[in-house]
Amino acid sequence: MKKILFIILSCLTLTSCSFGHIEDSNGVDDYSLVTITNEEIIDSSNFYVQTMSSQVVINGKYTVKINKFSGVKSINDFNKQGQQITINSIISLNEGNLKICLVNEHEIEYEFNLFGSDSYTFKVGNDCKLVIAGESANFKMEYTM
Repeated sequence: MKKILFIILSCLTLTSCSFGHIEDSNGVDDYSLVTITNEEIIDSSNFYVQTMSSQVVINGKYTVKINKFSGVKSINDFNKQGQQITINSIISLNEGNLKICLVNEHEIEYEFNLFGSDSYTFKVGNDCKLVIAGESANFKMEYTM
């Protein structure tokens, strides 16, 4: 009985329950967002549900892995205004719809490549965040700065 209770509690802690997952309604070959708008991404109000997720940093390498993600979430906030930063990323999207972008000065400044490696250099503005937006997305992102 204790083992079953532990499994149930573990599953509940791995899932944020503010709303349900957003269905991937545009098919398996179209990875663009259908329901989530650019305005919601720019607002980055962190409304999301995720299942089986991990976010770790080891020796300056950030890894975000989520089995199912729906909503909008800021995964890194940059607070050193005026600093120049380069993000080097490797992203693999397995299913669902996904957009990973840099929101700087209240606009989407850059969208990262969802399949493979990418690099982007930017100057940190007043409000600068790395944001993920997904609809039933299964993905892994590794990045360094």
